[in-house]
Amino acid sequence: MATLKDIADRAGVSIGTVDRILHKRGRYSSETAAKVREIMEEVDYRPNLMARRLSKSKSCRIAAFLPWPEQDSGYWELTLEGIRRAEGDLAPFGLNLDILHFDRYDADQFLQTGLRLAGGQFDGILMAPLREKESRSLLRHIDKQIPVAFF
Repeated sequence: MATLKDIADRAGVSIGTVDRILHKRGRYSSETAAKVREIMEEVDYRPNLMARRLSKSKSCRIAAFLPWPEQDSGYWELTLEGIRRAEGDLAPFGLNLDILHFDRYDADQFLQTGLRLAGGQFDGILMAPLREKESRSLLRHIDKQIPVAFF
């Protein structure tokens, strides 16, 4: 994977120039911008989102909304294990994980816990939408800017 330094070296400019062109700020010539963008396309440059998050020292708060682990003959224990493993892998990059459990057989408890989820300040939500009607209702309470991934 190409880095900003690789692109700067190929274009014969500084890393700062590449950064200004990438973020469309500051001063640079249109010829230099065209050259840098052409090189970025050639090397299929993709920003490193983890490095960007680390450089900003910003944390990311994610909520996982799933049934109690012991429900469905322990099926959700495996899911929780995977989520916890990912949490451990991503913690050095600023990930903070909140886990909210619900009783999948109790619609009222699902909604009550879900409303706590909707009221939280999360950057993203992982959700097991097992109760279709209640899940649709809950989604109306979650800010549309917050990504929700279903599993």
